[in-house]
This record gives sequence, C-alpha cells and structure tokens, in this order.
Amino acid sequence: MTRKKTFFFFYCLFFYTCLAAQTFNSKPIGQSGNWSGTRLATTCNGALYSIDTTGKFIRTNLSTGEKSAVNDQHYGNSIRLWGGGKNLFTLEKDGSLYRTHPETGQWSILGKAGDWINTMQAVPVYGYLYSVEKNGTLYATNVNTGNYIALGKPDFAGCGALYETGGSLYLGGASGNLLQVSEADGTWKQILSPQSLTNSIAGAVISGKLFILEKDGSLIRYDVPAGSKTVLGKTSFKSPVFLMAAGIKLYLLDGSGSLQEISL
Repeated sequence: MTRKKTFFFFYCLFFYTCLAAQTFNSKPIGQSGNWSGTRLATTCNGALYSIDTTGKFIRTNLSTGEKSAVNDQHYGNSIRLWGGGKNLFTLEKDGSLYRTHPETGQWSILGKAGDWINTMQAVPVYGYLYSVEKNGTLYATNVNTGNYIALGKPDFAGCGALYETGGSLYLGGASGNLLQVSEADGTWKQILSPQSLTNSIAGAVISGKLFILEKDGSLIRYDVPAGSKTVLGKTSFKSPVFLMAAGIKLYLLDGSGSLQEISL
C-alpha cells in the first residue's frame, strides 16, 4: 500500500511539473495538411507567404487560414524566401534576387542577374537586405536600388541563420554559437557560446527575444543580447519545419502541411 501511495505521489509530481513547464498555448489554423507541398515560407505584414512545389506564391490570412494567390508568376526556381520591411524577397537558382510586393504581387529584379549566387542567409531590415555569403562576408543591399556594400571582415563563414531585432543582427554560427552583429559596420561579439544552438532547426524573433525550436520539439526563448535562456516547453511536428513570427505570436508550419499558432 505504501509503495502505491509513493508511486502515485511521484506520478502526480511529474505530471504537475510537465504542465507547469509548458508556458505557451497552441492551436491549429485551417485544415490539417492544407499547406502540403510547401517548399518555402515566411511572414510579412501579419500574413503568411509560401511557395509550393508547383511554383505558386500563396498568401495566407493568419486569422482565418484563408489562402489566396499573390500573383500569377511562377516561382519554381526560387530557393530562398525572406519577408520583412513591407517586402518579399526570393533568391533564384541562378543567383538573381527578386522583390515582390506582398499586396499587389508586383515584382522586379534587384541589381544584376546572378549577383547573389553565393548567398547563404539574409534578413530584410528597414529598406535594406542584410545577407551573408559562403565566404563569410556580410552585405547590406539597398532594396530600392539593388546597390550593396560589404560590412566588416568576412568572419561569418558557415552562417546557419540570420535574425534582426532591436537594431542588431543576430547570426547563428557554424559552431552553434550566436553572435550580435552591428548593422552599421559588421563588428560583432559572441553572446551564446559554441554548441548552444547545435540542436536548433528553426528560429524567429519577437521584440528582443529569439525563439528557437530544437530537434526534440523543445521551444526555447533567449533574451538578446543578454543571452538568458528559458525553456518554454515542447511541441510536436513533422520535419521539415518553418518557425515564423507575426505580431506577438509564433507560427509553426511543418512537413505534414499543417499550420499552428503559438501564443506565448
């Protein structure tokens, strides 16, 4: 009898601890599998934008899950998609960079065809697109003219992710560390040590906070640039997965084609 009571006590304690550790709520948007075939996804101006395997560019209302075509162009050659600053950017297989207006669908090439062939990661910020190339060089591109300049030294080879919040860039390094990088001159300092982000598979930022999704489903918040870490709980998904932010919420789109809203 004593063993049963002891077991029951520890079971309740474990169950309570699991509940207490979950500090976010999630709910599905639209029908399960409604975004099957998604290759690329991002958020911009409070909406979800995605490109599917047929080359269609799709806008999703995040309140209702309603989908509509951005335009009638074919985006089958797009290999990267970034949103922000009232613009959508696609990188093509030939290294050309295009800008698409999220509301009108109007599109145009930026700079010369093929100029971004070595681009690994990018993030749009207030009229500029910051990007990192394979050799580790950080560039700032004027999104109105396509003109670009290199910033600082080529210190960022192996860049795995690039974010922006609070007037700084945050770069996930090849060793699993996190760097805070100046948008003005490319100078940087390390705020998370190597191996900190080794298990990261997706990330997004909201108002000075970096949210990281790990391989085991753990959702982690880092306050940047302080670097303090909070484990928010776990979620389930099917790879590959996109983690995006809109307003004060996160959105997770996974390999099953299902979309969920995460309220923090």
